[in-house]
Formats: sequence, C-alpha cells, structure tokens
Amino acid sequence: MAAWSVVLLVLVSFGLTVATVQAGARTDQETAAARTVVRDAREVQAVLLDAETGQRGYLITQDRSFLEPYATADARLAQALASLEAASDQLGGVHPGLLEVLARVKLDHLETAVELTKRGRADDAATLVASGAGRRVMDDVRDEAARVIADAAQIADAGATRSVRLRALATTTGALSVLSVLALVVLLLRHQTRLEREQAASELEAREAVGRLERLSTQDALTGLMLRRPAEEELARALARSRRDGTGLAVVLCDVDRFTELNSRLGSGGGDAVLVAAVQALTAMTGAADLLARAGPDEILLVVEPVASVADAEQIARRVAEAVELDVEVDGQTVATSASVGLVVVGLGVDPPGPAPGVPATTAQVLSAADEATNGAKQAGGRRVHLFDPATDVVRGAHYRIVGELRQALEDPAAGGLWVAYQPLVDLMDDQVFAFEALVRWEHPDRGPLPPGQFVPHVEASELIVALDRHVLLTATHQVAHWNAERRRRGLPPLRVSVNCAPRTLADPGLVSTVKDALAESGLAPTSLVLEITESAVVQATRVVADRLATLVDLGVTIALDDFGTGYSSLSYLTHLPIGMIKIDRSLVQDLGSSAADEAVVSAISSLARRLGQVVLAEGVEDQTQLDRAMALGCRFAQGYHLGRPAPARELTLVAVPLAVPHVRAG
Repeated sequence: MAAWSVVLLVLVSFGLTVATVQAGARTDQETAAARTVVRDAREVQAVLLDAETGQRGYLITQDRSFLEPYATADARLAQALASLEAASDQLGGVHPGLLEVLARVKLDHLETAVELTKRGRADDAATLVASGAGRRVMDDVRDEAARVIADAAQIADAGATRSVRLRALATTTGALSVLSVLALVVLLLRHQTRLEREQAASELEAREAVGRLERLSTQDALTGLMLRRPAEEELARALARSRRDGTGLAVVLCDVDRFTELNSRLGSGGGDAVLVAAVQALTAMTGAADLLARAGPDEILLVVEPVASVADAEQIARRVAEAVELDVEVDGQTVATSASVGLVVVGLGVDPPGPAPGVPATTAQVLSAADEATNGAKQAGGRRVHLFDPATDVVRGAHYRIVGELRQALEDPAAGGLWVAYQPLVDLMDDQVFAFEALVRWEHPDRGPLPPGQFVPHVEASELIVALDRHVLLTATHQVAHWNAERRRRGLPPLRVSVNCAPRTLADPGLVSTVKDALAESGLAPTSLVLEITESAVVQATRVVADRLATLVDLGVTIALDDFGTGYSSLSYLTHLPIGMIKIDRSLVQDLGSSAADEAVVSAISSLARRLGQVVLAEGVEDQTQLDRAMALGCRFAQGYHLGRPAPARELTLVAVPLAVPHVRAG
C-alpha cells in the first residue's frame, strides 16, 4: 500500500512539475510576445514619422534625396505590421487591427502628396497637406499605438509576476518530485530485494521439481529403481568400459515366478508387495557400484562390473536367486516367492572376441540374451539360474539374434524395415470389404524380407511382443482412420481394422491404456477396432484378463477369437468371455467341399455362434469352392488369398476408398 501511495505521489508531483514548467514556458512566451508588440507598435510610429518627414522635405525643396526614408517606408511598415500581428496572436488581450488600418491610411495619404509633386502639381500637393487630414490620421495612429502598447505592457507585467510565482511553484514541485522518486527508489530496492529472495526460492523449488520429474522419468515409482530406458544407457556405458579395459561384466535378469498368477489371485497390490520385497532383498545384497533397475513388470536387472571369472558371475546370480526366495505377507496371507534368473557374462571367454553368430555385442543383444536365459530358467521349472551360452545352444542363439535385431528395428521402424500389411476381410452378404487385418512384415536391412514365421514366434516368446503389438496397433489405427475420413467424404460406411493381440500383450496391465491412446491419437472410432486374441490366451485367461477384455468391449472395441479349432477349443469360454467374432482356423476351411467332418465342425461352430450373438469368419479361403461352402455353412465373413492378399497400404487405396462400389471377389 505504501508503494502505491509513493507511486501516486511521484505521478502527481511529476505532473504538477511538468504542468508548472509548461505554464511558465507559456508565460515567458506571452511576455516575449508583449515586448515584441510594444517594439513593433513603436516601429510603426517611427516609420510613419520618417516617411512624413521625407515627404515634407521633398514638397518644400523638390529635392529627391528627401525621399530616401520615404522609399523604404512601405517595406519597413509591412515588416513591422507582420511582426506585430504575429506577436499579438499570442496575446489574448491585444488587438492591433485598427493600428494597421490607420498606418496604411497614413502611408497612402503620404504617397498621394508625393505623387502629385512628382507630376508637377505641387500646389495641389500643398493644398492636400494643408487640409490637415494627414495630421489627424497621424494623431489617431499615435493614440492607437499608445493603446496597443499599454495593453501589451499590462500583459507583460502580469506575465512577469505570474512567471515568478510559477518558477517558485516549479521549484517546490520539482523538489517534491525528487523526494518522491527517492522514496520510490528506496521502495523499489526493497521490493527488488524481496523479489530476488522469492526468485531464489522459486528457482530452488523449480530445480527440485525438475529433479522430481527427472526421477519420475528415470525411476520406477513403485520400487524406486531405475527404469529400463536409462538402465539401457548405463548398460551401454558398462559394455564400453568392459571392451576398453578388457574386464568381465555380469548381466543378471531376475524374473519373479508366477507373477501373473499372483496378480490374478491377490490383485495388483499383491504382486506389487512381492516385487517390492524382492527389490529390498536385492538392494541389501548389491554394492554401490552395481546397477539395479526394473526391466519389466516382473523383471529386475542387475549389472555387476568387474567380475573376475564366469564362476564368480554364476555365484552372483545364485545369490540373486536365493535373495528373492522370500515369505511375503499380503493381506494376512503368506506368499512364498522365487525367481527364474538369467545370466549373461561379457568379456570372459563366454563370448569370444569379434563379431560372431549369437555373441552379445550391443546393449539390445545383451538384454535379449538375458531375456532368453531367463526363459531357459523358466522352461526348466523356475527357481534356478540359467547361463546364456550361444556356443552350446544354436537355437537359442538364433532366437536371441532375431529378438535383439527386432528390438533395434522397433527403435526406428522405418530404418529397421518394419511395416504393416493389410489383408481384406469381406462381408459375404454384399461381397464388400468391411475391414482389414493388420499384419506385421519385416524387410530386414541385411537379409531382406523375412517371412513372419521366421521372427514372430521368437518375438512372442519374449517381452518384446508387447512393444511390437503396440507398434502395429498405432500404425494400423492411424491408417484406417485416414481411410475412413476419405470414405466419409464419399458417403461410404467406415472400415474396421483387426489387430492381433498376443498372450503376453493381453496379460500386460497397460493394454487398455495403450488401446485408448491409439484411438485418441488416430481419431479412429472404438467400434472400428477389432482385437484378435488366440485360443491359448483365452484358455489361460485369469479373472483380471477377463475384466480387461470386458473393459475394452465397454469402450466399443470388438474382441475376435483367432484360429478357432486348432486344439485348445473349449466351448465354455465362449459364454464366459465377451467375444464378438469367431475366426475359424484355415485348417478347418481348407478341406471344405471335400471333408464332411470339417464341414460338420464348421456348421456346429456357426450355429453355436449365432445363438451366442457372435459372428463367424472363415480364414484361409483360397478358392471359390471353399468360399461357397463356408457361406452355406453359416460363415458371414471370410478372408484369404482368394479374396485378397496382404499388401502395403499404398497398394490398397482403391480397395479401401473405392471411386465406385467395387466387386472384390477374385475370379
């Protein structure tokens, strides 16, 4: 409040000072103008007197030398009158107009007498002068000049008095302004000091906030461990040190056994409690230089450097496995935990120097090797350590290479050769394409096109399948959303897109969020998305997975059961899970028209699906006979090479957004 009062005082005093100075300046101008009026009025009289003197001398003597003052009178008078008029305009109380008229009359009178004399009419000129008219005009000029001078003098005197007062007032207001400014400076300095303190506090708070954000981006909120991405960067630096110094490096991946089962039985809180207990146990046994990170939902990564021998590395891995064997109390229940531990040793002979098939060299390859080693421990029954050794396991080495290379490809899909193909799905009622199935393809940078069978099974056996499914989902939803925007402009109904969802992806707690994000980013309607799940995933589905599927259906997404009839079939789950479409496996479709048994199975599936409100699609239709029999047996939809092969999006533009309604079925 005091600051505003001082600011107001500064403004008022400054305004008064300026106004006073301006008023003083105006007063000085008026005073100067009044003095000019006095001078110019006297000059008018002097000019007329000089002209009259010259006139009389010329009339008496006829000597033209007397006309010299007279000759300049007109110009002098004009100059004096112009100056008088300009000065009087600055004064409100002085009006020299009459003086100007009289001066002109007097000068004209003098000119008349001079001209008569010049023409030899001196008697007439003498008579004119003797008449006294010029004398009377001159008297009027003196009187009017005296009046103008008196008015101007009065204004000048008043202005001088006012000027003195204004200068005194200006001095006072100026002093007040200086004092106000000084007070304002003092307040501003105090305010600046306070602002600097507040800014320092804000900067400290901002740094703390940035630190918190950095921790959130690099640390897991549940366990406090480093997240996978920064852990990969730390591992890359550790690998570089190992190569530079020639030292050994142990990479241990600990995967909590039965973690999905724990989450299903105890809820996510139970799984979290087990994971936190495992992390606390591992933190207690690791050294300050060791890297400990959360590499996945149930995976903990440990990097130890240096290690002197493979035996030492194996001892570290066994200690990790032993540390995770715990009894954890969860909601009054005692849960016994264990872990499958994979071990990769770098730089100690397990990986010979130089590039070789199956030898971990990059960060992605080392992590894939650790993941493969962990899977080996799980396949052996869990609760054990498995050392990765590509020299004695060619199959696992090939798997590791594929997964490692695909992990790198996912970091930059375009450069890594990953792309999505689209295969038409046809509605047999109107013979129109109603959807596309999105299928991943890989143009390997070195080995060229890889058939899906050469890499998809490897990826499905690793956690990488979750990232791959997400990539396909994002790509496909954006593409079909683009096609649907074009179809709307042409008055066509929207297409649907069918995307595969592997068992690991279905078990991922982030699946629903991933689907929501893909729909939001692409603008695709949820009703245009179909997620295909396998029978093996459904057979192993827990209550948590069933709830996840129900949430997706509530969003508007359709759940399709893929490859139905391949060996896991159980009709009970068709009634317990929110399945909207059944895709009959190609193994049952390929003999339609020649196998009565297969036709009976397809007919039974179609009949049951209709009663359950589900639709049926025949996969792998390769000729017209199969298509006709599938339709006759109750299949509403179909796909296969007979209807359209998988192709890049750019080759399907006219199929997806036809200029006219096309006939899609191949002849």
